[in-house]
Amino acid sequence: MTPWRAAGLGLVVLAVCGMTGCGSVPSSHTVEIVQDGRVLRTVDLTAVQEEERMTVPGRAGTNTILIAPGEIRMLSADCPDQICVRAGKLEEGGLPIVCLPHRLVIQWAD
Repeated sequence: MTPWRAAGLGLVVLAVCGMTGCGSVPSSHTVEIVQDGRVLRTVDLTAVQEEERMTVPGRAGTNTILIAPGEIRMLSADCPDQICVRAGKLEEGGLPIVCLPHRLVIQWAD
């Protein structure tokens, strides 16, 4: 590989990393619990010291959220499909946890 091609390849890699943030650490570990478009609670997962269960009642049913040091997940839901429970914990860079029947979302804060 010629020096010019190596330099060009290096610039492309730097540009892609600059756009996607590869290798960077997320600036925030804050999540929002949202129901019907309204933020019920904001949680900084780095500040959580002990496990807590949060029950969220809604018009269609109830969800229980597990908030633990460094993680959050839907522990239980009385909806028929259980997709939100099977989603597991909220992952960095992953999709939000959504319970459509109860209109409840656990998502990373902006």
